[in-house]
Amino acid sequence: MAYHFVEVLTGSERRRNYTPAEKVRIVEEAFHLGVILKDMARQLGVHESPLYRWRRLMRAVSPAGGLPTFVPVMV
Repeated sequence: MAYHFVEVLTGSERRRNYTPAEKVRIVEEAFHLGVILKDMARQLGVHESPLYRWRRLMRAVSPAGGLPTFVPVMV
């Protein structure tokens, strides 16, 4: 396996802190239909696990609580 790039971390801060607005934007981009999450995460410079965690947290604070919404249907 060959590595294509090397990232050098300098300074005392090793983790990037994302604002809530950035997290929302990243999750919205990453979870569109047809998007391959691993590729999107690599493109955004984020690991996949925070994306899943952020999505779960956003569902927990959503008005519906992340539960599916039912719509009445007339047959």
